[in-house]
Amino acid sequence: MKNLFLAALLIISITSCSSEPNSPTEEKPTKFEVALSPSSLNLQVDESAVVGINSQSPLNEIKWVWDGGNKSHSAYYGESLAEDIELYFGFPFPGNYPVALEFTGVDGQVVKKQLNFKVVPGNTVQITAIEVKSFYKMGEAWDPEAPEAERLADLIFALEKPQQTGFTEERYSKKTWFISDIHQNESSLSWNLSEKQLFLNPMMGFHFGMGDIDEGNMHENLLLNQLSYFIELKNEISNRPETIELIDEEVDLHVTFHLTWP
Repeated sequence: MKNLFLAALLIISITSCSSEPNSPTEEKPTKFEVALSPSSLNLQVDESAVVGINSQSPLNEIKWVWDGGNKSHSAYYGESLAEDIELYFGFPFPGNYPVALEFTGVDGQVVKKQLNFKVVPGNTVQITAIEVKSFYKMGEAWDPEAPEAERLADLIFALEKPQQTGFTEERYSKKTWFISDIHQNESSLSWNLSEKQLFLNPMMGFHFGMGDIDEGNMHENLLLNQLSYFIELKNEISNRPETIELIDEEVDLHVTFHLTWP
């Protein structure tokens, strides 16, 4: 009888220990999740997409990765980051743009996401050709050290336009958009650009610069007293001209831009 009493007492003791309400329990770690809500995945050239981000916990870093992971933009925030933020993406040419994003939580967990943007010309204007009618010392020796038959300018031009800069705020900055082939020794004064996909928002306009380029990428500015000219198009939207003329008589500059409107 005594043995039965001790056995019962042992069972009660084990049961009470295993079901103690105040005993501590381990909490499962919160799963780090990020949800994206882009304003649109279908854009036109020079248009920005706004991508809303929602996470259940604070973010430490957001990284935009491209070129197979060899290049990236990063934004570091720390625990002060609000849980609801926005990212911005815009593209200067038509095409398909996969955007790979990595989100790191304050506890080190990483979530990878990808967005696929499709960019079309839309209501943009296209530069289809550029003709140089004249420039300072055209037909004269720009490279006097070269043999006589090779002393003319080796022509190159560059175009710049406002582009979405960074990805954590909507901010446009002037950036190089296109650099032309070199026409050595003034062999040609025109460029056919119809296949180069040079579309832009006419409300923004673009900058044009031109130079003489030599070996080692050393060059001289053919515009002389300024690095570039701004070509404004917003006042031409209603007229939709097929050509725009850049003329500066002080430096004997005359350039014609051929345009195609939507």
